[in-house]
Amino acid sequence: MESTEASQQPAAPPNPLAPDHGRRVTKEEYWAKWYENPYPNLDVSYEWNNGILRAKPPSNYPQINQYRWFFTLISLYVQTHPIAELINQNTGVSMTVPDAAQPSGKWDVVYKPDLGVIRHDNPAPWGAIDQYAYEGVCDICVEEISDATLEEVRRDTQEKKRGYALAGVKEYFILDPADRYMRFYRLTPDQRYQDIQPAAGIISSRVLPGFQFRRQDLLDLPDLTDLALDETYAAYVIPGFRDAVTRLEQAVDRAAAATAARRQAEEKLQALPAELSPLPPRRPPPPAPATPLIPNRPPSPIYPPSRAPALPPALPDPNAKPACEHNRSQLPTASRTVRYRVRKTELSGGAVFSEAVEENWSATMGNERRAGN
Repeated sequence: MESTEASQQPAAPPNPLAPDHGRRVTKEEYWAKWYENPYPNLDVSYEWNNGILRAKPPSNYPQINQYRWFFTLISLYVQTHPIAELINQNTGVSMTVPDAAQPSGKWDVVYKPDLGVIRHDNPAPWGAIDQYAYEGVCDICVEEISDATLEEVRRDTQEKKRGYALAGVKEYFILDPADRYMRFYRLTPDQRYQDIQPAAGIISSRVLPGFQFRRQDLLDLPDLTDLALDETYAAYVIPGFRDAVTRLEQAVDRAAAATAARRQAEEKLQALPAELSPLPPRRPPPPAPATPLIPNRPPSPIYPPSRAPALPPALPDPNAKPACEHNRSQLPTASRTVRYRVRKTELSGGAVFSEAVEENWSATMGNERRAGN
């Protein structure tokens, strides 16, 4: 009777946003119909877990915002450290590994992680133009928690955690803006996940060397410019921005110091008249002495030494014979002989002024003399 009543109970109504959730289909049927959205009027995405369709739950705004921030962060790392490629939410990852807990003896799934990281040294490459799904094991898988129901929470925190570890995903991150289920795992040699312990609040990846982030920043979501100035992120978030800001600040400091020095100099210049006012006025220099009216006069008692005119050139000796008279044969074809006499002029006050006066001259043309000696 109880079994009859139980069989007559209505089945749970299907989810109107995901009408095929829980449907059992083959993997071939999944690839053919449900890998991409089969409903043009619905925004739904299905994963495949050992023959059963599982709809990916929708995300709320805080989850979308946190996911976008983390995706930007890891994208910046890959740009500056080109050692890996990324896959996004709508890319299927097909993984098949032995699993004794499954009736088929294998764990066969097609998950669509919110974010996947595939290193270039991964044995299964990714990035060909004709690849729409990834057949291999990601090096890092990231899931933004789905917490609308307990089933969704269990799927991310237990089911996928076990499956990713079984497949060999080296690091598994669970993000949660409410910070209730946020975890960071690293795979151990015995295929189990171990919590990554933050060092001074910083989570560091071994799969991506140098990729690190503050756990608290996943909740605060700081701007990229703030991250670029933080030494935790400066190596891959806008590299060089921190040095550029430092140089700019130094230039601003130098300009401010120069402005302060100029202002100080102007203040001293304005105070200079007040400092000089107690000083006595400077006397003007005495006028320059007048130029003597009689030029070319020798020093005499009438003229003080300071006002004496310049001396005339030295007078020749009147008794000395010109050089031409000592050897008349050496005279040039035309020459001129000058005789001087001394004329003395008595000035007022008894001073005598002597000057040389040309007496006569003679010119020689050959051996003839025009004037007497």
